Amino acid sequence: MSIARSLLVDVLSIALHSLAFSAESVLKELYLSGPFILSPHFFWPGNEEASINEKIYPSNLQRVTIESSVITPEGNWYYTGDPASVPIYTEELRGADDPDSDSDSGSNASTDSLIPDSFNTRREALLNGDIPNHNWRTQLDASYLDTLISAIARGVQNMPDLKRLSLTRGMQLQGFRAVIVEVLDADEELRNPPVKGEVDEVGKRRFKIWVGSQTS
Repeated sequence: MSIARSLLVDVLSIALHSLAFSAESVLKELYLSGPFILSPHFFWPGNEEASINEKIYPSNLQRVTIESSVITPEGNWYYTGDPASVPIYTEELRGADDPDSDSDSGSNASTDSLIPDSFNTRREALLNGDIPNHNWRTQLDASYLDTLISAIARGVQNMPDLKRLSLTRGMQLQGFRAVIVEVLDADEELRNPPVKGEVDEVGKRRFKIWVGSQTS
């Protein structure tokens, strides 16, 4: 399949790909703490024609750790869903519009300096769109995931010295939105597995994928 999937050209991902897969590259470790918004182009060029015409040199990378967003460079999401199918958590709105709701029953304070901090915090969260909590994106967009996994699978085949690649999209594996990919060499142990008690088969190369536990 084509890696393109109508993706826009992501300059950052292309630049990182060139850094890691160029003939002059001596990069052995790459750590991106984010969440970065990256496309699959970091792992493999954006289309079949580019992968044929562009010389892709073996990478010297040994360890890769990327904390990436579940949002794509085009502004789309790896997770989708139906907003109407999931209720809004309205409990968080209590007191966000009424500073007296958190005040002591005997208080008649009316100045801004006496408005409770909890009100100011919730009011700011409301205005910024952080509340109310409405986690309706629970359905993984398989086409985006397929494009990402295909690119990683092709990219790691061009990393002969790779010991471990760890990609985390989203930070809520025990909640709604997350995709975690681990590629481990035969001698590498899976430290801090996303799923407690998971058996890791050390002794052979592994390609592991997890998604959020509440993914539908």
